Amino acid sequence: MSRSRGLRVYGTTSFRSACPPAANGSRQTREIIAAHSKTEAKRLAGWRIGLSEICETNNDAELDLARAEPGMVFWSPLNAHPPAWRIVTKSVEVKL
Repeated sequence: MSRSRGLRVYGTTSFRSACPPAANGSRQTREIIAAHSKTEAKRLAGWRIGLSEICETNNDAELDLARAEPGMVFWSPLNAHPPAWRIVTKSVEVKL
């Protein structure tokens, strides 16, 4: 994604087998991506959800993180405080 104009950061909740289980066994995640639209975010991230399940974030930390790598998916265990962000690439997930 070379164009930065109109770039927004979108987020949703999901599940990942690589996510460390919470105390209740859940592997639920918070996922974010910088894209130009919800449709583009859904396509780039491979999310199989409805557009109504994708929201634009106003969280400064999420905005900075996702905008640093447009088009890349970042995820963290849902209830991690502070978030333990990982980046998803085509072949490997890297813990940040």
